[in-house]
Amino acid sequence: MGWQPIETLPDMLAVWLHHPYYSHGQGRHGYRGKDGNWRGVNADGTEGPLRFEPTHWMPLPIPPEEQRG
Repeated sequence: MGWQPIETLPDMLAVWLHHPYYSHGQGRHGYRGKDGNWRGVNADGTEGPLRFEPTHWMPLPIPPEEQRG
């Protein structure tokens, strides 16, 4: 599954998020909080409110077998 428009985001805990300027064409791990605001990892590696409004999303990849809980 490739990038999907943000309007199609289903109820998911965490996804890859994309904004063409701030993400420089790459994704960021994030989620929409219960308050409707976006949270996740920013480009500088800090966690908290995202400093961009995502335009697209995709599911997180499946982790390697040794990292699954």
